[in-house]
Amino acid sequence: MKLCRFQPLEFAARDLGRTARSVHPEPRGGIIEENRVREINGELWGPREPTGRSCQLDAVKLLPPSVPSKIICVRKNYMDPSAATGGPLPKVPSMFLKPPSGANAPEDPIVVPE
Repeated sequence: MKLCRFQPLEFAARDLGRTARSVHPEPRGGIIEENRVREINGELWGPREPTGRSCQLDAVKLLPPSVPSKIICVRKNYMDPSAATGGPLPKVPSMFLKPPSGANAPEDPIVVPE
């Protein structure tokens, strides 16, 4: 079973969401089965039930699987980067943060700043 978050590519104005200022429908949860996405109610990572609605996989925009408030990363101690900088290999792994916008959706390009 493949769980996903998605937005339909085509939608009626009444399906936009909570506010009059919304320009996209609210993200929805789903289960990918072959070339279809079955919509679900409930938590993606908890209790859920099917809504009975489904759509073609190519008619939706897949979203990142979660909406993190922060992304905490642990850098492993690799020999090559330390050798490239001429510094010694650290004794403990270092940690660093990534912005929440760093979570990419499947098939989205990875944008590398200049």
